[in-house]
Amino acid sequence: MTLGATPPSTSSPKSNDDLNLSASAHRVLFPFRTLQSSLPVPPLSTMPTPPGTPRLRSGSNPGNPPGPAPAPATSSSTTSASATSLSSFTTEQLARIILNSQRGLGSTRILIPPQFGGTTSAGVWTGMGAGNQGLTPKSASCMRDFKTDEVKNFNAMSPIEEKCQKGLLDQAALWFSMPDESNANLVVTSLIAFEERMINHGMEGVFHIVRIDGAVLNMLQEPGMCTTSVIDSWSVDLLVIGARAKGNPSSRSPLCNYDRTNLMWSGEAF
Repeated sequence: MTLGATPPSTSSPKSNDDLNLSASAHRVLFPFRTLQSSLPVPPLSTMPTPPGTPRLRSGSNPGNPPGPAPAPATSSSTTSASATSLSSFTTEQLARIILNSQRGLGSTRILIPPQFGGTTSAGVWTGMGAGNQGLTPKSASCMRDFKTDEVKNFNAMSPIEEKCQKGLLDQAALWFSMPDESNANLVVTSLIAFEERMINHGMEGVFHIVRIDGAVLNMLQEPGMCTTSVIDSWSVDLLVIGARAKGNPSSRSPLCNYDRTNLMWSGEAF
């Protein structure tokens, strides 16, 4: 035998009986595989898809596996996309979008009627009203809240607040003076002018003290009756406890934010 030659096989070739026996043994040993090969194969479109298996688009080659799913959006990609979308707007367009988004805020504001005053289709007003009847405001300066959104209401109330806090600055001859000053005799005239201004601006209600017995003390008409304890007790009623009802002094009215506003504005005016 030469180098590299294949050594002769010592086993004899398999006969046809051995092949037939092997096929029979194959059917006996693997009956399910034989049964599976004999069943018809359904079309690909009717075969059920296991959960989680990505679906193939129409027209795609079913022989090629689907590509990887796109990566979920991260916060950095979202931020960059938002910055890109905002940069495409001009300043005027952004301002218009913000104003349009605030137009629906007026419908959510609930205006509560004041203790001294009333409401109209425009909003809330304070004071005793025109003719002291409590039906309509004495003037436009009596308005304390408008039926609109916060921004428009703030812009509308700014000039009213300025007028209410002005007091008698435009009437220097009626300024309050000390007893030893030259114009001390104008104190009564100044009180009358100040009361008229409070009425025209809807702030006279905070000067009408409701006593324990239900009697009303007008601070601007009877200043001599206004002691420190009386004024302090009235301030606590308006700001902490609630003012007594005129017809029923044993009961108290709920706290009113407009009383607090008028108390502060009238203090600035005084």
